[in-house]
Amino acid sequence: MTEWMVTIDTSDGVAQGEEVLLAFMAALDAIRGVTGTGTSLDIEAGVLSATFAVSAVDVQRGVDQAVSIFSAALERVGLEQARIAHVDAESTDDRAPIPA
Repeated sequence: MTEWMVTIDTSDGVAQGEEVLLAFMAALDAIRGVTGTGTSLDIEAGVLSATFAVSAVDVQRGVDQAVSIFSAALERVGLEQARIAHVDAESTDDRAPIPA
């Protein structure tokens, strides 16, 4: 198993306001347990982002795991129509970016 850092961003215009970010953070914590997943909201663009540490045998499985969690959290806060615009993954073993 390898530890992967996976960052996911939604498309523009998904969310506005801190209350959406707080609800999204709570949804992630409910799904994963309190893990300190890094989350952010670009208020101007309306982009939600999260960075996960996941263990998987390869990058694709790590990305799939993170996308599944991210999508479930979006659904819990009523943003199931949101599109994922960007995914980046890197191994914590070598910290070299790996395109997902």
